[in-house]
Amino acid sequence: MATKNFSQNFNKLVEIVMQQNPETRIEFSLQENKKNGKRYFNMRQFVKNESYDGPTKNGFSFVIDEIEEMDDFQEAFNKFFAAVKDKV
Repeated sequence: MATKNFSQNFNKLVEIVMQQNPETRIEFSLQENKKNGKRYFNMRQFVKNESYDGPTKNGFSFVIDEIEEMDDFQEAFNKFFAAVKDKV
């Protein structure tokens, strides 16, 4: 029931899904709160198997107030992945 209430309070503006394996996926989304208009960037792992279907604790969410914040986040994210790529 909490999932239904959550989805009723938010509009998904953008969603990209990356399937990791048959049971696990990563969802990247930008959602807008219908009541206050705040936009949230979400990156979360979801699982679907015989015993559970839904989000896991693996992930994060934060408010995006301005495009400049998104630009800063994208730059930091790209730097992080470039550094990680060198280690893998």
